[in-house]
Amino acid sequence: MVRYQTILRWYMIIFISYSLTGWLGPINLLLPVQQVMAAALAAAGGLLLLLDLLTNRSCFKVPHSRWLLAFIVVLAISIILNINYGWSSNLKTLYWQILQAGLFLPLYVILDDTQRTQGVRILFWVVFILITLVNLISVGMFFAQYSAVFIDAMGKTQRLGFIDGRNFGLYIDPNYGGVVSVCVMLATCWYLLSCRTSRATKIILVASLVLNWFFTVSAFSRIGPTCGIAAAVVWLALHLRNQRNRGKKLDAKRLDAKQGGEQPFGGSTIQARTVDKANHLRKTVLISAVLVAGLVGSYFALSAVDTSYATWAHDNDLFGSASRESIGGSQWYPGPIDHGPENISNNRFSIWREYLEFSLDYLVFGKSPRNVMVQILEDHPDSFIAKREYGPHSGYVSIINATGWLGFATWLVLFGFFIRGLVGYLRRHTQVSVGFILAVTLLLVLLMKSG
Repeated sequence: MVRYQTILRWYMIIFISYSLTGWLGPINLLLPVQQVMAAALAAAGGLLLLLDLLTNRSCFKVPHSRWLLAFIVVLAISIILNINYGWSSNLKTLYWQILQAGLFLPLYVILDDTQRTQGVRILFWVVFILITLVNLISVGMFFAQYSAVFIDAMGKTQRLGFIDGRNFGLYIDPNYGGVVSVCVMLATCWYLLSCRTSRATKIILVASLVLNWFFTVSAFSRIGPTCGIAAAVVWLALHLRNQRNRGKKLDAKRLDAKQGGEQPFGGSTIQARTVDKANHLRKTVLISAVLVAGLVGSYFALSAVDTSYATWAHDNDLFGSASRESIGGSQWYPGPIDHGPENISNNRFSIWREYLEFSLDYLVFGKSPRNVMVQILEDHPDSFIAKREYGPHSGYVSIINATGWLGFATWLVLFGFFIRGLVGYLRRHTQVSVGFILAVTLLLVLLMKSG
């Protein structure tokens, strides 16, 4: 029989390749390659799960009943959401559910400090950290644009969306995209609740968890918000159960020590460490909940306003129908601005460079962008926004700015949270640090030479 570690090693290599093809390459050209890789990943993931069951290796360090329960809960939610769309949609949901379970359930085995697939772990961490940083920049730029209300001219920037960075570069049907992040979130939850690893690693995973949660809830699909809420409920239930079990074990240890008449050697130290771990986990969950509430609340407030704005912009052809339709935008989502068909094949580094340039101009050099939203409302007094008394002096723009600043401030906390964990992790892992520095250098070179 093929060795377990060999399967795991090839699984991670294919996963990294799959993520990079979705992140860097044109979707229409690499979609067949991604589909083949997805099938290979699902098969490898299923084989890993089967070996885990047959050999009782407990590599996931959680009871298998929990995996099964999560699968049933999320599948039931998906079926309920798609019940009006017939059996075809339910079969698609089941297909994506099984596929993504095979993709993501074995993923977190590699993160355990006790595993010894060193080369693949180093490569995975470098890619994982880079993709998470890019996604963090995307979220930050989203709120920064709203807090500043865009830059000097709309035609010189790109309307920031979640398509490029969402779900770790995994491009699938957006109507079922929430299933991907739910699998990631559930796996992360159980990993955080069960594995033994460094605090820096857990901080990075919590930041990634919050980020995926935000992408899921903000996904332009009917399933995203509900899946995000379902994951929150499941996470809370698991956390409470875990805390209750830890409390029972701690009480049992105290009772045994009391009945024995004296503490066993090192008993008090073990109890103190158990209490410290439980308190740290409780604080981690609380911080994550606050971050999620800030990001999600800010997004929902902005999206409620932006839906009206996007519809009006579409009616007035503000973004140009050619650029919107050619690059995949819709009447509800403006899509990239002022990029005609000749720029469709541009790689995404040019997009990220524009985001980074705007970020530096706004955050570092202190440039103050003019209020384009106010200018639009003043230039188009007959628009339906103005007719609905959403004029520039009605507090409409002030609400956008305040909500944008709330989301941006929350993002800054999350970004600092992530950087803290990243620095702690890189200080302990020299090989990953070297790979990370080389990867960042290569990324910056490509950014400077693109576009």
